[in-house]
Amino acid sequence: MQGYDYLQAGYYYVTICIQDKLPILSKIQVGRGFDTAVVELSEKGRIIEKQLLALQERYEFARIDKYIIMPTHIHAIIVLSEDAAGASPRPTLTEIICTFKSLSTRLCNMLDNVQGRKI
Repeated sequence: MQGYDYLQAGYYYVTICIQDKLPILSKIQVGRGFDTAVVELSEKGRIIEKQLLALQERYEFARIDKYIIMPTHIHAIIVLSEDAAGASPRPTLTEIICTFKSLSTRLCNMLDNVQGRKI
């Protein structure tokens, strides 16, 4: 949201999409009802999950509350606390997401032995 201070403590719902909406992160296996669906992560999906959860270690004031990795995108609720611990100046939510995307892309590209591809 333009003009909003993304340093503020709070719960942030974030959606991150794969370039060209390629279904590379997971497969969804549906059973007899919606409540029986199972998400099976691909290798890239596991990289994404690991990097998403690592944000909590990288930024002590950030916590991943809930997340789901869909075939073409991820949804996450990221909680930023009031704590001032960590880097100074404290990174914004945008900077945290940029770091996540950069590291995830680099690792996925290493998996496929390619360079410079956007994911």
